Amino acid sequence: MNILIVAAIKPEYHAVRNKFALQENKTKDTDRNNRRIRYAAGKNGKHNVLLVLGRIGFRADGEVLRRLVREYRAELIVDAGTAGAINNSLQPGTLVISAASIDMRSDSWKKLPAETMGNTAELDEVVYETAAGCSLEVRTGTIITTDKPVNGKKRRLEYAKIGGDCCTMETAAVNLFAAQLELPFCAIRIISDHANAGAAVEFTANVKKRSEELAVFLGVLFKRTANPLKVLLHNT
Repeated sequence: MNILIVAAIKPEYHAVRNKFALQENKTKDTDRNNRRIRYAAGKNGKHNVLLVLGRIGFRADGEVLRRLVREYRAELIVDAGTAGAINNSLQPGTLVISAASIDMRSDSWKKLPAETMGNTAELDEVVYETAAGCSLEVRTGTIITTDKPVNGKKRRLEYAKIGGDCCTMETAAVNLFAAQLELPFCAIRIISDHANAGAAVEFTANVKKRSEELAVFLGVLFKRTANPLKVLLHNT
């Protein structure tokens, strides 16, 4: 299977690139911000993996990235990285796989129609076994996508009331990108902080460790699984 993994920041990107031993590269053409897209490619088990540094607040409208994805013939898009906990039961180091996504970004044209969501509410047993083997807990949850980091009680409570479990700044945009390309999508995030007043300090202290834990989990899961679609999107 050809898998595209989108990472938002360098620690997340480096962790997957190093764990999978991917070959670093950049696109020849520049994106709308006049930047060449950084990516790495290679194999993990039987799968071909394309890892893209999508940057914070990933945009779903880049033609250069679309062309890159088409060239690699991606069959599954995975949004991978860290997240802040909204649900008080989620502790740093817990894996959250998207059961649903809520787009709370302010730009209305970016809003993600619910029918485009390609998420799962049920995981295959191999996902739980792999997480346990990596000394991690895994669960499904609702991921909130915001314009800026959540670091206060008021917004945490607001997002908790609508069913949010954790928050990121990219998941809905990556999901929208996958929907536009008519490709299956799954978000796999690891909790890095509690999305409270101390979130920035906690995130900075934990991001490298949590990113590496996530990369190990992904590496083991993909090697164990002939068809990641069937274990991550259990109803596919």
